[in-house]
Amino acid sequence: MGHAIGDRLLCEAAGRFEAVVGDDGHVGRLGGDEFAIIWHGPNDQETLRHLAGRLIEEVSRSFKVGGATLNIGATVGIAAGGRDGKRESNLMRAADLALYQAKRSGRGRYAFFSQGMLTAAEDSRLLENDVRDALTKRTMHIAYQRIVDSKTHETVCRESLLRWDHPTRGPIPPQKFIPIIEDVGLIHQIGAWVLQRACKEAMIWPDKARVAVNVSAAQLEGEGLEEVVREALDTSGLDPDRLELEVTESIFIGEDADMLDSLERLRELGVRLVLDDFGKGYSSLGYLSRAHFSKIKIDKDFVHGAARGERDRLAIVQAILALSEGLGIETTAEGVETEQEIDMLTAMGVSQLQGYYFGRPESIEPDSVPERRQVKQKAG
Repeated sequence: MGHAIGDRLLCEAAGRFEAVVGDDGHVGRLGGDEFAIIWHGPNDQETLRHLAGRLIEEVSRSFKVGGATLNIGATVGIAAGGRDGKRESNLMRAADLALYQAKRSGRGRYAFFSQGMLTAAEDSRLLENDVRDALTKRTMHIAYQRIVDSKTHETVCRESLLRWDHPTRGPIPPQKFIPIIEDVGLIHQIGAWVLQRACKEAMIWPDKARVAVNVSAAQLEGEGLEEVVREALDTSGLDPDRLELEVTESIFIGEDADMLDSLERLRELGVRLVLDDFGKGYSSLGYLSRAHFSKIKIDKDFVHGAARGERDRLAIVQAILALSEGLGIETTAEGVETEQEIDMLTAMGVSQLQGYYFGRPESIEPDSVPERRQVKQKAG
């Protein structure tokens, strides 16, 4: 999307916001794609909830700009005068924290400010220096979780997952430290390290399983990911077909030809592209064929819901499987924890299974691959 088209799109979006707030508010652009809305009407939660819903609904309708049809979304952070602060700067800070929380929840969401967000923000600030130190000293490590064939239960792939054991706080959840890595601009550095390490370690696995590495939207949007992947493959000697790059549906917010081009350049290296957490609602079905994915990963919420007999979740899983079969795409069901889920998913035709039933993520040393230990025990 060119700058001129982008500016016209933002003007169109501002017009829709103004139509929603009417005489009860003012709309202003803060910069980039962020807007501020000053609301002078009632500030009870029900009114503000309805207002946020209207804003999201209006901007989610297609735009006709420059002869093209464009689709975007909106995320809203809400702070109320009096409850959340009196000074303008405090209210803007509160709304910004609420917006950050809403963005983490997904596209088309809104969130109200709460005091807990201030505590979390301060905690994140304190962790920033620790994150930088951990990256410098390489105290983070990679754990791997098995992905198995649904029929034989043999390991066909291992997903690499970044882990951090903080020296004083203990294990820090990835959902807490990964956003910090992105915020401080270190995602490209750590992403390159994970790719290089995962490819190198996969070369010592006796089963020759594939290795999956998660790639964020920031990495895809930045410069040099293609070269980073090529270097990781060249220095490790890993066959490109053994490397899976996992992306989430969130990279497809809006119409982004550049994102598709980035994925195509990666695919041309010979690696396999995997769409993770499918069904969350971000992507259009057209991206499945246009991006030439090799595999779809079905989100664990749908897996668990289908196993509980929830008709809507079951229908979604069935639809995903029918779609993948038609496109010739493999499927992996995430979050598998019970034999009931295994039996159900296998009968439905899922290609691969992943979850705690088959093992939690763990570090793998040269002599700690389960299959290798089993061979040694049998030989002894």
